[in-house]
Amino acid sequence: MSLLILDSNLQANMKKLYLLGLAIAFAAFSKISAEPIRSYQELTEAVRSGDRFVILLDLPQCTGNANMPMGYFAPNSMMLMPATATAPERVVTSLLHFSDHTGKPAYEYVKFTIHSDGSAIVRTTFYDPQTFTPIGPGHIVQCSIGHGIEIHQ
Repeated sequence: MSLLILDSNLQANMKKLYLLGLAIAFAAFSKISAEPIRSYQELTEAVRSGDRFVILLDLPQCTGNANMPMGYFAPNSMMLMPATATAPERVVTSLLHFSDHTGKPAYEYVKFTIHSDGSAIVRTTFYDPQTFTPIGPGHIVQCSIGHGIEIHQ
């Protein structure tokens, strides 16, 4: 009898997870189909307006390696960094999320730096979820808006 109740609870939880997955997929699709940003100028105008963003990262297109993953990132914030004596104006965003690193749980820190010519540097580092120490060296990938990176608001 208790096994039947457990099975019923499992089915109810699985249904909730399925509906949650559908809701997340719908939210992602609605953001992905949002208005694209095609230039650095459009990006800075959107940052000044306080718009939210989704960044689509096509690593195969950036690196030429078809075995690399693709993904989208929804950063909570972006910063328009003014030019200094040592660095030009740029847009910077980063995010930290729970991820998978070669089949093991990990935190992944991703930082996007987008320059006025549309080029972008993507830095990613994985961290152990218990000790928060880096797992291996970080990775740096160079892309650009329209070539490996799409930004949607």
